[in-house]
Amino acid sequence: MERLDGWKNEPVRIAIAGPSVVGKSSFINVMLGKSKCDRAKVGIGNTTQERTFYYHPKNKGLQFWDLPGYGTPEFELNEEYLKSMRIEEYDFVLIMYSTVISSTDINFARKLMKANKMFAFVRTKADEFLDMKEKPFEQWCREAKTKCQNTLKDKGVSFENEKEQIFVISNKKPEKGDCDNLMNFLTENTVELKRMNILITLRRQTLPMIDEKEKQLLSRALKAAIAMGISTHLPIPDVDIGFNIVLLKHEITFYLEIFQLDKESLKEHSQFAVAKLKFCQEIIRDGIHKFIMHNIAKLAMVTTFSNVFEITIPILGGILNESISAARMYSFLRKVISKLADEARELNREQANDRVKRNC
Repeated sequence: MERLDGWKNEPVRIAIAGPSVVGKSSFINVMLGKSKCDRAKVGIGNTTQERTFYYHPKNKGLQFWDLPGYGTPEFELNEEYLKSMRIEEYDFVLIMYSTVISSTDINFARKLMKANKMFAFVRTKADEFLDMKEKPFEQWCREAKTKCQNTLKDKGVSFENEKEQIFVISNKKPEKGDCDNLMNFLTENTVELKRMNILITLRRQTLPMIDEKEKQLLSRALKAAIAMGISTHLPIPDVDIGFNIVLLKHEITFYLEIFQLDKESLKEHSQFAVAKLKFCQEIIRDGIHKFIMHNIAKLAMVTTFSNVFEITIPILGGILNESISAARMYSFLRKVISKLADEARELNREQANDRVKRNC
């Protein structure tokens, strides 16, 4: 299990930078979930006097580092600021701004480019434009991003993909604006070893994130299956018909959590939406152990041929048995992952429909 969970030792560190009173702390609370995270302090003035990190209590591997607002007498934007904030430690730097990008923001972006650090601009305090009558909020977002792009171009700041590195965020209604796009950006640009920290922590679950979760879990399932195939011929407790039951329970529990289909996560959704999720409901209702034992005879029985082969040619037969056990184990886990991913997508669609109904 240690090899499968190596990502837990590789935290993703995201620095939240920008001038004072730009909404950095509010943004962190939205990204991690206001009711469940170690909440960042929100106030008037520069409430952050030193860099401070916040995380979801379920996983400390995704860290949002709230940096003191720069461009003040206390924190001038110079080399000493960069050094004291330990910019080199972060995987991403998000530069927060409201209304317009300042020359200080642009200067900071240049310093990050020089340090070869991945960064993006995030337009905060967009909530006041949610209900304006002059134009739809989506149109206002596009115009705000275009304005930012033009300002950066004029000042010689460019990205590899400008459309994907400028985001407009609504704290009151994260489903509007670019909150989902930002989460996709963070996921796609995180090294694979660390990516699971983002996928398992962020509570908003987009369709691209579900696709990435399925991909990551299939890769993980193959490693788990190989480990359990090898354990077939080792004197390890809790092994039955080539299966390590303990590891199986660990894996399926993890799959439910990462797709947000575990019992606690489902409480956040309507009973109507949850009622459609037959597969995860079966696992939760019967219990993971019972679910495994019910399926194990069909999916994990080692063939008589391989047993005979092991008697006649012990070494090669043992390898064959391990391969068959691993293949059947992977087939089982792959089907579980595929069905859970489909139900996560179904739940995502139901949530989208609910939002449309509320806005009508």
